Amino acid sequence: MNDDISLQQRISDELMFEAEAAVRRVKGVKAIAQELAVLPPNAHQTEDDQIAGRAIKLLAWDVMVPDGRISVSVEHGIVALEGEVDWQYQRAAAEADLCKLGGVKGVVNKITVRPRVKSSDIDLKIREALERHAEVEASRIAIRVDDGKVILSGKVHSDAERREIERAAWSAAGVADVQDRIVVA
Repeated sequence: MNDDISLQQRISDELMFEAEAAVRRVKGVKAIAQELAVLPPNAHQTEDDQIAGRAIKLLAWDVMVPDGRISVSVEHGIVALEGEVDWQYQRAAAEADLCKLGGVKGVVNKITVRPRVKSSDIDLKIREALERHAEVEASRIAIRVDDGKVILSGKVHSDAERREIERAAWSAAGVADVQDRIVVA
């Protein structure tokens, strides 16, 4: 064990010396403040069980994520989320929470949005939202809803108008997916 430590120390010292020498070769360098630390691979790697525990706590603290409806699994620092939520923003919030968590190398979001409303209610809510926006001509937009999936089509005058229509569609309760086929003309 002491041989391993002394070998690591020699390698560490050699790497720091090489780094310092490289910096000294840069034109204009007048001083060096060396604060390098050479660590062995995986020295500060967070264990998967620690990541999973912290992820569960973080999701429980977020008021935008429904309690007990999302499961977490972690393998080699990759977090997989599964479960069902009512809204797209809840799915996005869960993913955003875990992207910030230390030790996480990536997030695979398998959360599904399962609306608890009828397709006809979704269509009505989207139409009402469009009519509230003066810049959107709702009559030129076709809305098709099938089991929470919304397909938008029609023509608008600007990309901003198209984005506003898509935002209105996402804001309706029960929307699981929005396919934007609107053309800017």
